[in-house]
Amino acid sequence: MAEQQEEPSFGPVRGLLVGTLALCLTNALAIAVQRLPRAGVKLRVLRHLLDAGQHLALGLVLIALVALTHGLRTRSRLGRYGAAIATAVLTALLAFPLLSDDVSNFAWRVAPAFPKAVGAAVAVGVGLGFGALAAAADWVRSRAARAALAAAGLLALAQNHVLLPGGYSGVHLFAALAGVTAIAAALCTAKLPRRWPGVPARWPTALQLAPWAATALLVAPTLLIWPGTPLVLELLRSEGSVVMPQLARLHAAQAGPRAPIPVESRAWFRSRASASDVPPSGAFAAPDRPLVLLLSIDGLRADLLLSKQHDARAPFLAKLRDSAVSFENARTPGAQTAYTLSSLFSCLHFSQIFWSNASGGIWPDAEDRDRFPTLLSRSGVHTFHVTPAPWMVNSFGVARGFTDELHIPPQGTKYTTATVVTDAIVERLARLGDRPAFGFTHFLDTHAGMRGRAAGATPLEKHLSQLALIDGQIARIDAALEQHGLAPRAILIVTSDHGEAFGERGHFGHSTSLYDELLRVPLMIRAPGARPRRVETPVSVIDLGPTVLDLFGQPTPGRCMGESLAPFVAGASATLSRPVAAEGRMKKMLLLQNRYKIVLDDQVNTEEVYDLQTDPKEERNLIAHSEVDAASWVSLARQFFDAHTLRRAGYSVPYRR
Repeated sequence: MAEQQEEPSFGPVRGLLVGTLALCLTNALAIAVQRLPRAGVKLRVLRHLLDAGQHLALGLVLIALVALTHGLRTRSRLGRYGAAIATAVLTALLAFPLLSDDVSNFAWRVAPAFPKAVGAAVAVGVGLGFGALAAAADWVRSRAARAALAAAGLLALAQNHVLLPGGYSGVHLFAALAGVTAIAAALCTAKLPRRWPGVPARWPTALQLAPWAATALLVAPTLLIWPGTPLVLELLRSEGSVVMPQLARLHAAQAGPRAPIPVESRAWFRSRASASDVPPSGAFAAPDRPLVLLLSIDGLRADLLLSKQHDARAPFLAKLRDSAVSFENARTPGAQTAYTLSSLFSCLHFSQIFWSNASGGIWPDAEDRDRFPTLLSRSGVHTFHVTPAPWMVNSFGVARGFTDELHIPPQGTKYTTATVVTDAIVERLARLGDRPAFGFTHFLDTHAGMRGRAAGATPLEKHLSQLALIDGQIARIDAALEQHGLAPRAILIVTSDHGEAFGERGHFGHSTSLYDELLRVPLMIRAPGARPRRVETPVSVIDLGPTVLDLFGQPTPGRCMGESLAPFVAGASATLSRPVAAEGRMKKMLLLQNRYKIVLDDQVNTEEVYDLQTDPKEERNLIAHSEVDAASWVSLARQFFDAHTLRRAGYSVPYRR
């Protein structure tokens, strides 16, 4: 009789336990291969323990849900189908809120008029997928099918560490759950190993529950106790740590006492909506009827140019660096092209701009405050813009106000190439005449989406090979200035929209953080009569709007968050009172006293403070150290962004990917 009572297969509970252990092991391996944190072995060990505890807790929740329905599943075929349907419905209900941010861009591209419907469809699809996995626990019988399903589950857990890096916490959570569920479904009908002699076939209920209860008590603190920012940030470095992002969203950051605002910066810590216009400085005597060309290069981080290691790849930019006013400590107001260019032309930070989804995505198309090219056009300056991307045209609001705008559709590439863009710019220079003019383009050849056929084995090598192409085209533009007699009145500004990560902190690409590999960019201004110099004062790309207006003798609107760099071009050592700030993906950065860098993440409620003088690589978060008053710096950052957040009825600052 004992043999008849023995459970013949793993069953869903044991299957989920094995799947959960596979998740913990996969994560442990992924964490182990990462570079040891600066804090040392202790932080790494704590990270392992917390990660394992949180995912064991996740597994226990799944096991408890399955255990509650286990009797229903085994009574009849109808019961099994009902359990699968219940799984599908429950998963879909969870997926809708947890995946809403992650699928937003896709939803607005596919159906801009009904983004929520697309999100709901994705949630239903995820639910049906999990319902099918639950049903597979009863359908899959052959060894080959079980092995294939288990392999698929292990692959999902492994791929989860490289899938969609940066900010897709909902996708990673459901990918991990899919891997665990697939392994459980594969093992559900597998035969158990033969019992050891003398071991009871079925333990008393109390003894069966005791290990689960003990495990629950052991892992409960990993869910209930906030481990502190350093450990949270360590966990968030791994895409496979799928529980921590969800817990972090529920954690309320504690607001400390309001720190006093430095006297010299008080004007920048309150709304500037009604501030008076700033008159032109007259610091730099621009040529009569000036021609200002602003050329931006996608993803060009500062050290690639300032280190001089790659001068052979970009000889013209190297020459420009040495013959211009080079701002060695320039940062962008965002880590994504749309953020930076929207801030550059509006002179506002991300949370000050009105963003809408009327154009099939989140764009500043409904932001009605004038961009600085509009102000130039009204003053009689000819403005022209040649764009390689369709979303940079006037209607999207990113770069608005140009009287002459051209977008040439790409041929066989994601964006129009620098050669085609330069042809159009050179043609405009040839017929410009003696009009004062402002021209702009943003070269996208160095964008990751344009590197597919570029020469080089690594992402950095491909990036540099594309940079060499752009360098040659900027040299063509410079030659055209000479050819058409425009050089004596031409002011050339070259910068970038953001940097690019090439393995720092295990990251590649951009837009996912506000560390300096993504924010620090080259900024060079070459003007007739301006002596070459290197400027160490921290500046921002958002300063370029006031700078260009100043060069044309035009006032800067008081609402602008930047200051003119014209005094530096004139050779002066100006004092800039505004803080350098950046935003993106619910993250905010503020640089104070040219030294302390504060990074706030409002999505996962973390705070970071770095002393860039002693820690330029941003490896030692001072938030957990007592030698500095990090709480004061955090308070100042919060006060700054609170003062400049757009507030309208029914509107909240969106999460834009």
